[in-house]
Amino acid sequence: MDTDTAHEDRLREAAVKRIKQRRAFWGMVVTYVIIAGVMVVIWALGDGGSFWPVWVFLGLGVATAFSAWSTFGRKDTTEAEVQEEMQKLRRE
Repeated sequence: MDTDTAHEDRLREAAVKRIKQRRAFWGMVVTYVIIAGVMVVIWALGDGGSFWPVWVFLGLGVATAFSAWSTFGRKDTTEAEVQEEMQKLRRE
């Protein structure tokens, strides 16, 4: 297999991985909205006391924030970074 084909294959795999991550993230956002809505409806139909759904919002919010960071916040490792780290290891 020549180098260009191998490079294209790696790019394709990386692209597919990113697409799957984005889809999973947006699926999580939709799930968050649906669960939040259901919790508010349950609270409203109940005695309407303290607004307990806020605890659900916070828990789901933290999970969604970590998912967002994983999907959009991290940059991919570059070849330059890999080469730099390899040089450091060679010096040790």
